[in-house]
Amino acid sequence: MHSQLRHFMAVALAAAGFLTGPARAVDTAGRAACGTPGLLAAVRSGVADLQREGRRSSAEASLPRALTTSDGLFTLHYRIPALAGRLRTRRNAVPNAVFRVARTLALARLMLVERGGWPDPSPTRPLDVFLVSGPGSGRSRVVPGLDPALSPEEGVEVSILLAGPRASWAGQALHQYLHVLQLHQSANEDIWLYEASALALEAVLTGTAVPGGREAIASLERPHRSLLRPGASGLAGAALFLGYLADVHGNVVLREAWHQAGQRYGPNSLDALGIALRLTDLTTLDDAWRAFTVWLAYPDAASRPDLAGRLPDGIPPARPARRVTSLPDGDIGEGPLQVEPFGAAFIQLAELEDAGAVRFELQTAADAAVSADVLISWKHTPLGWMVVPVRLENGRGEITIPMGPGSRAVVIVRNHEPLSGTTVNVEFSASAEPTFPFDLAFLAADASPGRVDLSWGTDTESRMYGWIIYRATDPQGRFRPVTRLPLPSMGNSDGPLAYHFTDTTVVAGTRYYYLVEGITVDGLARRSAAVAARAA
Repeated sequence: MHSQLRHFMAVALAAAGFLTGPARAVDTAGRAACGTPGLLAAVRSGVADLQREGRRSSAEASLPRALTTSDGLFTLHYRIPALAGRLRTRRNAVPNAVFRVARTLALARLMLVERGGWPDPSPTRPLDVFLVSGPGSGRSRVVPGLDPALSPEEGVEVSILLAGPRASWAGQALHQYLHVLQLHQSANEDIWLYEASALALEAVLTGTAVPGGREAIASLERPHRSLLRPGASGLAGAALFLGYLADVHGNVVLREAWHQAGQRYGPNSLDALGIALRLTDLTTLDDAWRAFTVWLAYPDAASRPDLAGRLPDGIPPARPARRVTSLPDGDIGEGPLQVEPFGAAFIQLAELEDAGAVRFELQTAADAAVSADVLISWKHTPLGWMVVPVRLENGRGEITIPMGPGSRAVVIVRNHEPLSGTTVNVEFSASAEPTFPFDLAFLAADASPGRVDLSWGTDTESRMYGWIIYRATDPQGRFRPVTRLPLPSMGNSDGPLAYHFTDTTVVAGTRYYYLVEGITVDGLARRSAAVAARAA
C-alpha cells in the first residue's frame, strides 16, 4: 500500500482524535468499544436473530439528515444536536465529525479495495452509515440486513452504526468498515479472527502499532492459556500475533487469509491463515507460531529482533511459568505444565553458570502436538541470542545446554493442537552436567619462531561436533576465531583424547591469549579458560 495514503489516513484519524501522542501510539481507551463480535456471538448462540437485530438497529438509528459522498459510495445518516451552535460545522451546517467519517471511509476504501485488492462489499449501492451519540447509544457495530452468509452477488447487505463520542467516530468508522470487508468474505469464521484481524489491519492502514494496553499484557501473563481464547485478553493476544504476521510476512497475508476463509464453509480460521502464509511467504502456520513465541520469549524487549512497528513499544516478555535457579533432582515446580491449544509455556534458566551445563528433559503424551525450543545467550557470543530446537520423539525430548558466566536461557514449550484440541500436560526435569560437552584435561600454548603451537586434551566428550580456536591480545578483550571452520572432534568418547593446532599468523613479540570452544551437534557452545604465549 502506498505510504502517502497511509500518511493521509493517519492524519485524518489524528484530526478526528483517534490517534494521540507519538505516531505509534493508539488511544484505544478513548473510543467506543466494538459491538460486532458480541453481536455475531449472540446470533450464533441463538440469543439474537440477524434480521430482527437489523430491523431493531435500523429503527434505533433513524436519523433525519443524510449525506451521500460525492462518489456515491457512502451515505451518512446523522442528527444535529440541540447544541448545534457549539458544534463545529461546515458551511452547509454538516458537522465536521461527519466529514471526518466520510473522509476516513473514502481513504479506507481506496487503500483496501482499489489499492489493496479486497473485494468491494457494496459495488452497486451506497453503504449506509448511521452516526449516533449520547446515553444509550451502545457500541459501534456492523448492522446486518440479511444473513451475511447469504450475501448476494451485488454485495453484502449490511450497514454501519457508529456510537459513542463524536471524536471517536472516525476511528470506529475505519474499524467497522474492516468488519464489513470481513463479513463480505465470510460470516462463519471464529469470532476472534474478526476483531483481532481488524485491530491488526488498523495498524497496517495507519502506520501505528497494534493496540497493546492492559489486555495484551494480560495475555502474556498467562501465555500457557490459548492465544485464541475468548475474552478481551484473548483478542488482544490474537491481535498481537496477527500484527506480528503482518510485520514479518507482509500486509497481504491478512487479506489472503480472509480470501481463503471465504472459499471454505464453516469456521476454518487457522486453516485459512495457514494457506495464506504458504501462498504469500512460503512458510507454515506452525513455523510462524514458533517464531512468534520465540519473539515473546526474549527476557527483555531490548534483545528482541527489530520489527517494522506493527507491535507496540513496551510489550513485556511473556511471563515464565517456571524459573529455575537451582538444580534439584527430579521434577521442578508445582507439578506438570498445562498448555492449552495454541498456547505456550516458558521456563527460564538463570544463575546456573556454576552448573557447567544443564540437562533438560521433557515428557508429554506420545501423540501430543508439542514442540520445544531453547533460546539462549552467552556473554561472549557476538551474535547475541540463538534458537535451538529440542527434538521430541514419542512425547520425550532432551537437550543439554552449556551454561557460562552471564548466560541466559529460556525453554519454550508449545501446544500446536487446534482450538478443538485438548490441553497437554508437560513434565520436565533439569540436572547439572558439569563435564558436558567435554571434560578438559589440559590446554597449553607453546611459542617458537613464527608460530604458536596449541595443544589440548579431554578426558570425556559427549555429542561433540568440533572445535573453534579463539585468540585475543587482551584477556579482557574480544576473542576472535582463528579458524574459519570447526576442527573435527571425536563426537563421543569415554577415554582421553588429544588435539593439536598451529597458529602461523602471529607477530613476533606479541602476547596472545588462546581458548578453545567445543561445539555440540545441537550448535551449542562451551568455552575453556584462556592460556597465554608470547610469539617469538
